[in-house]
Amino acid sequence: MTEWAQVAGTCKTTWHLQLDQINLANYEGGAAWFVQRGRMARILETWKLGDADRVYEVAAALLQAGHSWASLTATKVTNPDNYCVGSTVAFQSALYWLLCNAKGLRFVRLELKTLRCMPRLAQLRHLQLYIYDGTGNLGQSLSNLRDLQTLYLKQDADLFPVQSPVLALTGLSQLRSVKLSNVVPASLALPLGAALHLRLRSMEDAHAAVWNSCVDFLQSVHVRDRTDAGCLRNASELPDFMSGPSVLETIVLRLKRFGAPEEPAYFSQSLPQARRLVLQCTDELRIHIPSEGLQWGVVTFASMDVLEVTFDDISFFLLITKAFSFAYTNLQGLALMYLSQAMAEQGIQICCDTYNPTGCALYSTPALYSESAYDDTMLVSLCNCGACPECSDKGSCGPYAAYSRRHKGP
Repeated sequence: MTEWAQVAGTCKTTWHLQLDQINLANYEGGAAWFVQRGRMARILETWKLGDADRVYEVAAALLQAGHSWASLTATKVTNPDNYCVGSTVAFQSALYWLLCNAKGLRFVRLELKTLRCMPRLAQLRHLQLYIYDGTGNLGQSLSNLRDLQTLYLKQDADLFPVQSPVLALTGLSQLRSVKLSNVVPASLALPLGAALHLRLRSMEDAHAAVWNSCVDFLQSVHVRDRTDAGCLRNASELPDFMSGPSVLETIVLRLKRFGAPEEPAYFSQSLPQARRLVLQCTDELRIHIPSEGLQWGVVTFASMDVLEVTFDDISFFLLITKAFSFAYTNLQGLALMYLSQAMAEQGIQICCDTYNPTGCALYSTPALYSESAYDDTMLVSLCNCGACPECSDKGSCGPYAAYSRRHKGP
């Protein structure tokens, strides 16, 4: 970057060049030159800025740009963490100045240690915040973003205790998708037509009473709990919002154990009704698959230890479920053998493979196969919230795509 800035000084054309996109990554210098030529820039990204001196340099360049970033429509900023307080404060001051002056911003992604509030951005459509130290202070300022269409909030999974935000978002009439990751608000109110997506760090968070008032908005939930609290004997121990009819499309449960020997867990109403279900256990997974109310399009069951499956009706399962996989280390019962036999009789391709040194997998489509059976690759592909970084990077929203209003509200 520094060399390019030096060379540009010898050429009148490059000296007056205006940039469409500025990416200050793996930064080695020259920020002032690039920022001065950002008058027409639509996209600004900063990450991996280097040491504290580099952070000061970038902050100074932003504050001394000499223009108001009027053309800027998208920015992605990763905080320079683990630096001295002075450099972090300088950078956040420069960032806040940028957000207040770039009136045309429509997409903002911030990964910061702290954030006290969001400025009022009249044109903002998509906001993604990963705040390491918690989102408890942001409730009021978020409610001022009147044209917001998608919202993603995340905080560190190990952050405890933490102040819970009050999210009164009913005034955001354009809001279509909200995803909360490791965030359990003190209260949550959404406008009609919004979809709520949850990624929770524990069964305790999943049992929080706040979700009971949001059942009509919940479209996907992902709970990961590999502790003893993630040992469920039957479906009655699941959160209340999974105990009855719901509009949940995707349910991902990554637990320690589900079911018990000679007592496979019978599913509650919402699990068979989900279009996509992923149930992974590090210990035993013992389940009974019903036929009543079954609506699965994609389903995955995986155990790093014992897998035991029984069916009400294998033929009905094959009729309804178009893509499925079963992964295990130790298999108990004959149900999967009968399933394979039924697949062969109906001309359905049977895919079998191994994963890890001792694991086996039976699946109906290669798209569901993973060498580990427990990584996030398949789970990311299942996400269609339209609000999180993974979805925007796939083109559902952000600087390169318009958000598709596909959700049908409650």
